[in-house]
Amino acid sequence: MSAALLQSTLPDSTWKDNDAKFDDLCQFVNLGQGRFSLALVEFDLPSLQAATLARLRDQFKDRKIVTIELTPPPPDVPRAYDIFDQMAEQLKFRAPDGAPDALVIIGLEKLYPAAAAGRDNATEQLARVIQPLNLGRNQFNRLIPAP
Repeated sequence: MSAALLQSTLPDSTWKDNDAKFDDLCQFVNLGQGRFSLALVEFDLPSLQAATLARLRDQFKDRKIVTIELTPPPPDVPRAYDIFDQMAEQLKFRAPDGAPDALVIIGLEKLYPAAAAGRDNATEQLARVIQPLNLGRNQFNRLIPAP
């Protein structure tokens, strides 16, 4: 697993650092072909995320880059429906003809709205999101084909 923080602050050194991290991400995509690999990239602004994803698609015009966005499960959906179900549904919709070369999953921060707002049902919401990710981490590779 790899992790990086891309920042939008203005100093030239930060832009150069972002460029280096983007190059690392591109190398990660290249080296991860045909096997399961996971990289966590954190953005400090949505506009930087959008620009980076556009740049990634431009860099890999010859590859199938698929982006799926996670959202909190609706409260009326059965508790058995979890994050993996959501990812599998979106992947089937966005890549119906097979595994993508790279799968970009965005929106993890949106899965915690009650926790961010300090509401009473925050613990239940967090458990509904985190438990499947933790308990199902070995299923991830089987459920979603490796890019």
